[in-house]
Amino acid sequence: MSLEPVPALAVFRQRIGLIALAFTGAHGRDQIARRLVRDAARSGDGYVAKEVLEDATCTEIMSSSDCDKLTTTVEAAGLATGSMPLHLEQGPSSKWSMRRSRPSWLTWMSESPPNIG
Repeated sequence: MSLEPVPALAVFRQRIGLIALAFTGAHGRDQIARRLVRDAARSGDGYVAKEVLEDATCTEIMSSSDCDKLTTTVEAAGLATGSMPLHLEQGPSSKWSMRRSRPSWLTWMSESPPNIG
């Protein structure tokens, strides 16, 4: 995995690593799994952490502190909890406002088609 650990590529790198792990024999599996766990712990990305925690090889080799950190990351992202975390549910601060109306393209698509006669 020679891709640089760029945050925008974290999930892509993780998926490539898990594919490599699946096709690697017993000789190199632990090395790849350790790299995946380390990268996931450093990334702080909930999706990356969740996938590492769901992989049997990665969970076998990870330390309890890695497991705790990754679990905390998954929970903070609101993944696999069944509900959105309160800090995310409250929405943006009063400084920022979200547009609550439907985008114009969505409204247009839901209207009846014009009568072309």
